[in-house]
Amino acid sequence: MAADDALRTALLELHHELGEHDIKLMLGGGYGLFLKQIHLMETSEKTLFGRNLWPAPRSTSDLDIFLKAEVVADITRMELLRDALKQLGFTPVDSAQFYQFVKDPESVDPVKIDLLVGPLGAYSPQIKTDGQRRARPRSKSVQLHAHPVPEAISIENEAVAIRTEGVLSTGKKYAAEIYIPQGFSYILMKLNAFRDQRHNAEKDEARHHALDLYRILAMMTRSEYERARRLSGEHSQDEKVVEAREIATEYFSTPEALGSLRLQEHPLFRREMNVQQFLSELAAIIRHGAG
Repeated sequence: MAADDALRTALLELHHELGEHDIKLMLGGGYGLFLKQIHLMETSEKTLFGRNLWPAPRSTSDLDIFLKAEVVADITRMELLRDALKQLGFTPVDSAQFYQFVKDPESVDPVKIDLLVGPLGAYSPQIKTDGQRRARPRSKSVQLHAHPVPEAISIENEAVAIRTEGVLSTGKKYAAEIYIPQGFSYILMKLNAFRDQRHNAEKDEARHHALDLYRILAMMTRSEYERARRLSGEHSQDEKVVEAREIATEYFSTPEALGSLRLQEHPLFRREMNVQQFLSELAAIIRHGAG
């Protein structure tokens, strides 16, 4: 089974297992972008960059699932999700209990799930946090946590719904509505991820994050682009947005900046891809509303 097939099946089975329990699956990370790109390639919807300027689709080896803060605060829904993961054969990763889970770790295509949560907002009093690593319901200990991602501002708002089709492990066809974060939150997360991995030469993570930033901009529809600018303006004074502006200025301001170089080093980069337009549009979004 190809990596995409394994991830798609795991995602759809989790959706199927949760049934009608009001736990929407929002998928971030590289695989969220992969599903969005496959979806857009099947439509005629206009995007910021023409499809000839997109990099080829890139799948990943894990699922970054964002939980709403209200779900993390709710012991009942967290227990339902924990039981669903167990039913599907996922076990906690020893070094990241209980917010990373893996299925068939010895197989050719193991599937890993990372559970994440954006800013806690009004639900903060109902959520117990352990430094910057984990968050869980305050009311009761449960063997299911979410990793806080405070830079994922507004991630719970205006997500993009993608119809995702595939098969369950039984071979039965199944389709689900999976949510992908809107572009502004994605940009903030990828800028932070690039900054954190920029000097890690042993892995290609910085190159992947730089390419994903380009992909996020390239695949924006006009309405998504305007939404990203609006959200940037609304949150322009938030410390995480200020920090993201600094990252963009340092690493993605010119074609010779480190982020631009990492983008151009990626195996999926092609010379016809428009680096200058990417840098200009990124600046237009991330600096919108700044003083």
